[in-house]
Amino acid sequence: MRTHVLLLTTTAAILTCGVIAATAQGPGPQPSGPMMQQQDGHHGGMMGGAMMGHGRGHGMAMRIIFSLMDANGDGKLSLEEWQAAHERIFRAMDTDHDGTVTLEEMEAFMHGH
Repeated sequence: MRTHVLLLTTTAAILTCGVIAATAQGPGPQPSGPMMQQQDGHHGGMMGGAMMGHGRGHGMAMRIIFSLMDANGDGKLSLEEWQAAHERIFRAMDTDHDGTVTLEEMEAFMHGH
């Protein structure tokens, strides 16, 4: 269960960074290609939808992640709560406990190994 929560938190952090980056870029051409299109041909599919905030369940997933990170339940994330969540993720990824995370450790974590 803890691994699933950490994986969900990691995914949310990655998605949040993507949304922030996309918002900062402002309006412009949308990414295209097979990974960015839904079956009906609209943009915002698999990766595009998640990154641009159009994926189904994105809002619910973000609320779940937020509530998991909001340790004191005040409806806001403090820097300390944000850092604590990411520290837990880092420690879970650092399987050899050497204080660093290799690409292999990160990939293993992301794949649930």
